[in-house]
Amino acid sequence: MPQVETYCFRKSPPDDSLFLIIHVGQQDSVLHNVQLWSIQHPSGSVQSGRTLRIHSENAFEVHSSLDNWATTTDTHSTSTNLGIDYCDIVIPDNQRVSLQFALFWTVARRWEGRDFEVACAEREGGASQ
Repeated sequence: MPQVETYCFRKSPPDDSLFLIIHVGQQDSVLHNVQLWSIQHPSGSVQSGRTLRIHSENAFEVHSSLDNWATTTDTHSTSTNLGIDYCDIVIPDNQRVSLQFALFWTVARRWEGRDFEVACAEREGGASQ
């Protein structure tokens, strides 16, 4: 397992989305961009080729679609020792259709009661960043 050297949070214009930046020590430094999303701090958009990390203090399942609900994926959150659950959704490099998802709270056994939508935008400078 590679050793984590540094990490930080960064706000990115124009909508002040939060990103978790992790520099991993290997032969070449790796920059891993994870955009954070929560009900308290929702992000309206995510750049293609990035990972949207949905997080909460409670265990949940994400019911998501990248093609206007034509197909769906169900993903259970991962618990951490920090008391935070998270689920990562990888946004493909060529994704232009919005990510749509619903949240199911597994302990309470109830749906959030609304769907969420995050626009997928082309990565600044092209998909190779």
